[in-house]
Amino acid sequence: MPNFSLLAGIWLLGTIIFFLPLIIGIIKPKKAGDKSNNNLNWILLIWIIPYLLLFIVYAANVGTLISRIIIPIFPALAIFWAYGFDYFKNKNYGKFFSIIIALIVIGLVSSEYVKTNIAANSWNKYNQDFEWIKSNTNPNSIFLVNGQCIPYNLERTALYAADGNLNKADYAWVNQNFALDRRSILSDNDLKLIQSQSSNVVYSSKETGTTIYRFIH
Repeated sequence: MPNFSLLAGIWLLGTIIFFLPLIIGIIKPKKAGDKSNNNLNWILLIWIIPYLLLFIVYAANVGTLISRIIIPIFPALAIFWAYGFDYFKNKNYGKFFSIIIALIVIGLVSSEYVKTNIAANSWNKYNQDFEWIKSNTNPNSIFLVNGQCIPYNLERTALYAADGNLNKADYAWVNQNFALDRRSILSDNDLKLIQSQSSNVVYSSKETGTTIYRFIH
């Protein structure tokens, strides 16, 4: 990508500036004697910390790609962010800081719009695979497929590829180059096991790299 280093630098700088109010809102001591604000701080921290611990446990055991686990803490973080923004706004450079934040928010919204479109177009590449499955397999069929995104698009019951699940599945989804959900890529052992136990290949696409194996029990 042209000018990637420049764009990455701008993104990093914007991210740091945007997070400054949050950091200040958390660490900046409140006025002495203002017990209501101090109590609110503790309530917000008690709200936030369990979800962060849950995310750490999930990341250690599953992966870091599921950020929606921490969505419930966003309102609490927003309150801290508002504290920090109010602190900056009351400084001599408050108007300048407000303009910078506004530009960063505009950039964030624009980048999310672009990212959403890129993601949608990337998934559209696999529509032919999903449509074949929906048209050519029984709705009650069980698929061996890892990850969470692919089962959602298959609209079929899904089990993780494991030795104990081979006898329960009717089909196996295999795509060793599926970059949209790396967790769906099989280990060499699981791939060999599926290939040795399946009866035949019922679908294959050179364009997407997807192969569907069928089991006969």
